[in-house]
Amino acid sequence: MKLAKLIDQGFQSSMRVLLKQPLPLKTAYKLRGVVKKIEEELGKYDEIRREVLNKYGKKKEDGTLELTETNQVQFEQDSMQAFLQDINELSSLDVDLPTVTVTELGDDLILSADDLINLDGLLVD
Repeated sequence: MKLAKLIDQGFQSSMRVLLKQPLPLKTAYKLRGVVKKIEEELGKYDEIRREVLNKYGKKKEDGTLELTETNQVQFEQDSMQAFLQDINELSSLDVDLPTVTVTELGDDLILSADDLINLDGLLVD
């Protein structure tokens, strides 16, 4: 699965929906392991993203990042393109996550079509 999928808000929202479902014990246990792996990958992503922001972000005289009123990092035009290129490259990395079969989820599962689409790659036949 691509790292971009893990950082997608739709995927994260659908994971929260899935985790609230009544699941068989073994599946709930397996999903806890998946969640730990996702959190680990998101932590690494955030750490690298901060480093890249610091590398390309516009700096004040004291060396700190220049932020907008809404705490967005400022960029020069050239550095914005380099930042986006690095982030796109990072987001395209493959992350190895265990999958869960639909059968493992049990019969009491209620997910929307959007949730199923968002969780594609994690949920398999």
